[in-house]
Amino acid sequence: MRSIGIDIGTYSIKYAEIEYSNKNYSLKSFHEFILPQDPSTDPFVHIVDALKKIASTYDTDLDRFVLGIRQEYVCNRMVEFPFKQKFKIEKSLSFELEDDLPFDIEDAVIHPKIISTNGDSASIMAFAALKSNIAAIIKACNDVGIDPDIVSCEGAALSNFFEMWADAPKEIAPQVEDNIEQSDCIATIYLGHSKSLMAVHHKKQLVALRSIHFGGLEVAQAIAKKYNISIVEALKTLQEKAFILTSQKNVSQDQITFSNLIASSVDSMATEVKRRTISKKPKP
Repeated sequence: MRSIGIDIGTYSIKYAEIEYSNKNYSLKSFHEFILPQDPSTDPFVHIVDALKKIASTYDTDLDRFVLGIRQEYVCNRMVEFPFKQKFKIEKSLSFELEDDLPFDIEDAVIHPKIISTNGDSASIMAFAALKSNIAAIIKACNDVGIDPDIVSCEGAALSNFFEMWADAPKEIAPQVEDNIEQSDCIATIYLGHSKSLMAVHHKKQLVALRSIHFGGLEVAQAIAKKYNISIVEALKTLQEKAFILTSQKNVSQDQITFSNLIASSVDSMATEVKRRTISKKPKP
C-alpha cells in the first residue's frame, strides 16, 4: 500500500511516497515543484499543474493521498473534559468552543486530539478550520482526479516527529497551559517561505501551536534590497550561500556585512517568538 503526502506551500509543492509492507513503513521517493515567485503570475495555475503531474504518477484509485491545511488557517485550543470517551468529547466540543473561535461554529470542521488522560478526565487540543478552506483543498485535488483520504492540520502533522502518535494517550496529571513549567517545555520552530510554525511540547506532548508571521521570503527581500537584485536571485542566494557567523575573526568585511544582514532579518522572528511565548492562551 502506498501513501502520497502532498505539501502545498507558497514557495513549492513537495510530495513524498511512503510504502507500507510487512508492518514497516519506508520512504520511497521525495520530489519538489518550485512555484514561480513572479507576483504577476497566478500561483493557483501552477499548483493545479503540479497536482496534475502528481496524479499522473500514481494510481488515484488505489493509492492514498494525504494533504495538509496550513496552520494559519487553523485555530487550536486546549480544553479539559471531565470524561475521556472520544465520542463524548466530540459531542461536547462544539459547545465548549462556541464562544472561543473567530468564526461561526457552524462554518467549521472541528477535531479533538487527546493529549492525556487523568482518571476519568481528559486534556485535549481542539483543532478548528473553516469548511470553505478545507473544501478548496479538496476541490483542487478533485479537479485533477485526486480524492484525498486525509486533510490534516500542519501543526499536528509536524508534531508527529516528537510524539509516539501510534500509542494511546498517556495517563498523567492534567497539563493545562497555565500550569506547565516553561523549563519542561521544548519549542521547535519550522521555518517556512512566507510563514513559520512554532510547536511547544511538554514531556513529548503537544501543548501549544503558534503561527509566526516570518519566513525565508523576508530574508530574501532584505538581500534583494541590499544588493539590488531580483527576488528570484535573492532566493537562490539565500539557499546556496546564506550563513550567520558565530565569530568575526579571519573573515572579510563582505562576509560580515552579509551575515549581519541575515541576522538582523532573523531577529524579527526572534521578537515574534518571544511575543508568542509570553501569550498564555493558544492562538491560531
